[in-house]
Amino acid sequence: MRIAIFGGPGSGKSTLADLLGDVCDLPVTHLDDIFHLPGWEELDTEAFRRAVAEIVATDDWVIDGNYSRVRDIVLPRVTHVVALDLPLPVMVWRIAYRTLGRRLGWRGVTPLPAQVHADGEPLIAATIGLSQNAVKYKRGHLRRILAEVAEARIPADAVRVITTTGGVTGVVEALAAELGR
Repeated sequence: MRIAIFGGPGSGKSTLADLLGDVCDLPVTHLDDIFHLPGWEELDTEAFRRAVAEIVATDDWVIDGNYSRVRDIVLPRVTHVVALDLPLPVMVWRIAYRTLGRRLGWRGVTPLPAQVHADGEPLIAATIGLSQNAVKYKRGHLRRILAEVAEARIPADAVRVITTTGGVTGVVEALAAELGR
């Protein structure tokens, strides 16, 4: 099973990917961990594409992230797509909570990308920037992603759009059942 998860900031992509990885016994890749280098530097596009191509060439995986520069590599290999389309207030609340939690060292908060160090992530700027990205996601990015999914001819029954926090459980249970877990 090869699952791609898309969603705006604060929608729960990484949390869902980790949960699916655990429940379905699949390796998980967070694209942010590959793309973001120390100091929020970005991996060059060709190196990023090579790294992602290597991951998706394998038989089983869960991958999360919205990177358009690799969707043409990921989508032809997926067996399932999960798109998170939660209400904007939920996403903004989660962004603020996560950013504050990272700053204060709270347990259970989604960590920064693996290679980025939490050396002064500016609290207000991070929250505002990610909230703006959440608005962009809701206004059009999700629509474009789903259009690309349709163009890739992924069967409609393999595409799940989650619009509520409670919808996650049903998707996880359905995918686990498909694997007999």
